[in-house]
Amino acid sequence: MKYQIIACLILCLGATLSIGSWHHLKQHETRVIQNEVANQSANITKVIRVQLTEQVQSLKRMAKRWEYSNGTPFDQWHFDALNFMTYEQAYHSLAWVDKYNSIQWVAPIKQKSENQHLLNEISQYHNNALKQARTTRTVAISQSVKLTHGGKGFLVFLPLYPKGEFDGYIVGVFSFNKLLSLILENGHFDTPVTIMEAGQIVYQQVPENTRIDQNMLQTKMTVYGRHWEIYNWPSQSLLNKSTSMLPSMVLTFGLCISLLLSFSFYFARQVERKKVELEAKNDELRQKNKEIANTQSQLVHSTKLASLGEMATGIAHELNQPLQVISMNTEMGPEYLAQSKHNRVVKAFTDIMQQVDRAQSIIKQLRCFGRDSAHDEHQTISSNELINSSLMFLKRQFVSKNIEMRENIAPALPHIKCNKIQIEQVLLNLLVNARDAVEDCDEKIVGIKAFQKDRRLFIEVYDSGIGIPLEAMDKIFDPFFTTKEVGKGTGLGLSISHAIIEQHGGEIKVESELDKGTKFMLQLPLP
Repeated sequence: MKYQIIACLILCLGATLSIGSWHHLKQHETRVIQNEVANQSANITKVIRVQLTEQVQSLKRMAKRWEYSNGTPFDQWHFDALNFMTYEQAYHSLAWVDKYNSIQWVAPIKQKSENQHLLNEISQYHNNALKQARTTRTVAISQSVKLTHGGKGFLVFLPLYPKGEFDGYIVGVFSFNKLLSLILENGHFDTPVTIMEAGQIVYQQVPENTRIDQNMLQTKMTVYGRHWEIYNWPSQSLLNKSTSMLPSMVLTFGLCISLLLSFSFYFARQVERKKVELEAKNDELRQKNKEIANTQSQLVHSTKLASLGEMATGIAHELNQPLQVISMNTEMGPEYLAQSKHNRVVKAFTDIMQQVDRAQSIIKQLRCFGRDSAHDEHQTISSNELINSSLMFLKRQFVSKNIEMRENIAPALPHIKCNKIQIEQVLLNLLVNARDAVEDCDEKIVGIKAFQKDRRLFIEVYDSGIGIPLEAMDKIFDPFFTTKEVGKGTGLGLSISHAIIEQHGGEIKVESELDKGTKFMLQLPLP
């Protein structure tokens, strides 16, 4: 649970840093965009003010010419007005309105009805602008008006005072579309713009894909007493230039790395914990293996002792022969001395010593076989001696039970490095099983064959017994499995033999056919 909490903390910390970095980069991009929009807004405001001021100044110069000439004929004024509008393209039309608010001259003439309509509106809604222009003798601008041909505009009033007396107004009708389109195109501004007056849109240049809620900047501008609100947004080109995939990449990679670190830490701790648990299990397993080895050693030793009981008849016979020779020579010894047959006495004592040595060898071999040999080191011995010593214990039994013993052991077999007692036990187990298999058969044959091939020693033990049932073939090496009658076998002989051969790096196989016999084949590596 502790590791899970730490892993979650690592993930949360990494996610926090990633989101923080992403937010910082996005803020930086937003500041860059806002600064650019602010610069464009300031430039647009400045250009509008300058351009409108220049347009009005041009109109003032026309008014001054009017005043100096104390009015001009229509043709001359009309020509001057048209020429003026050619250069000042933001004007929709020009008019001279007398002091009674009646239109006297209009350029172009076709706009007279529209200008009359505008002046009618002026008389109703723009009296303040007229009064301001007349009172201050300066320029006044009306609030926005709707033009008949579409769009919105505004009117500029310049009072005329030829010879110091009020004589009406020069009225310039501006179109927002003409004025601002000209300004924005000449200024190469591509930023979306909206201009509002008193809550109403008077001009708008906003593409359809513009997000009006993103990085909007509002600027207030006052020109000749009129208050306009200018709204700017970043253009698509500005957004493309100022934004990048870096914040998203930082966020994505940051979250991935955080997740990777979190899982790496968690799984590393899990591996460490599993390693500790595995080491504990290994210690427990080693202890169990040690116990199993001790148990196996005890079972092997018990099996040896059981084999010794079965070999008692052969052992007794082997010991009885030297004892008979010793007894006979001992009885004849005094008679030889009385007859002064010294050569016979010497030979009798020699025979006695040879039989004593033979008995000692049998007892020594019996003692070695009976002791626990699990911890004996491997030794290099003659393969022929190994096989013959195993046969010695059982030959007498075979003779007493009328069992034909066939030996086919190649002469001068190479030496083998092994645990002599354990291999002898394997051979004795196989020979005893062969003896038992032919005990009730008419033809009683047990054979052993030994030869060398490809740096391996091959030993085969076969019999002419009843064979092993097919369903038992896969179980014969299992502990406590036996095909013998109850009380005649423990079921450990073959399983122990199989384990001993495998420990020596060898292999044991079996072939059997019912009512024809069984053959066990051993393979042991040669040094």
